[in-house]
Order: sequence, then C-alpha cells, then structure tokens
Amino acid sequence: LDQRYTFRDLDRKANQYAHFFRNRGIGQGDVVALFMDNRPDFVFVMLGLSRLRAIGSLINTNVTGAGLTHAVNVCKPKGVIVGNEHLKALSDVAGSLDNLAGKLWLHVEDSRDPIPEGFERINEALARESDLRPSGLYEPNTTDVMCYIYTSGTTGLPKAAIITNKRWIAAAYLFGSAMMDATPRDII
Repeated sequence: LDQRYTFRDLDRKANQYAHFFRNRGIGQGDVVALFMDNRPDFVFVMLGLSRLRAIGSLINTNVTGAGLTHAVNVCKPKGVIVGNEHLKALSDVAGSLDNLAGKLWLHVEDSRDPIPEGFERINEALARESDLRPSGLYEPNTTDVMCYIYTSGTTGLPKAAIITNKRWIAAAYLFGSAMMDATPRDII
C-alpha cells in the first residue's frame, strides 16, 4: 500500500483525532488503549492524543485472553481503539474489561466490514471532525507521559514501560538522525 502524507496532512489528521477524542470526553491525563497493527492512523492517533496531553496505551498485539484483559484494565483507559485485525481478540475479552461501555472504537481498513454491537467505527466519525487545531490546548512539557508501551508478557502478565515526551523525542532523534542519518529532504 503506497500512501504518502505531508506534514500538513499529518497535522490535519492529528487535529481530527484530537477533536474526536475531546468530543468523547478525553482530556489531559486520560488514557486511551490502542490495539492495532502499524499503519498511518496509529501515528495520527498518538499525535491527536498528545495534543490533548492524553496518554496512549500501546497494547502488544500478540497478547490475548487474560493477558489482554490485564493490559487493558491495568491502564484504566477511558476508551479502546482496536484495529479490525484484532477485533476478535478484543471481542473475546470485552466482557471482562472495566467500565468501557460506549467507549470501544473500531478502526477498519475495509469500510465494508460490519460494525459489531457496542463499537463505534472511528473512520466515519473522524471524517466529520474538523481538521483545524483544537482551541484551548495547553503546551506539553517534557515530563508529560506520552504513552505506555507493553511487554509481551512472556514471564507473567504484560507490563508497561512509561514513555515521557522527553524519552519519545530522544528516541525519535536517535533513530532519525543518529541511526538513519535522515535529513529534511528524506521521505520516511
């Protein structure tokens, strides 16, 4: 799949996600669990949450059953975004997830897929959101938590590493500049 996004495209999509989340009660310090494979919307979701100073909880997509239930419940999310490729795994444990009625969002890559009961399809909802920067945002700081990244749970239940903005930026610099020798002219 050959998709290209400019920085302007990325900014607009992040704004749409920020509006989507804000309109559903997500704000500073709130957690949204993300359970989907890598794709452009993974980045857009994370940036949209970051604009609100909310936290993305990146659930390891290899985790199922009791491990998945634990990973979702332990971060106390106000919502879960699941990619259609992991819908069955999440649906299998949906009854054991704490307080998520009405806050299950499905991101599909094929719009013909049916919407399971209790899920809102994020694709169509997102298309109705503004792509302008949300008003009233606070400036982030380096000590804010950007996300939680989970282990696979091979030695017990999955555990989350806390990633601050400072650590996220350092990793971006390390991979982009030091390891890949990327310049402003490069396409990544």
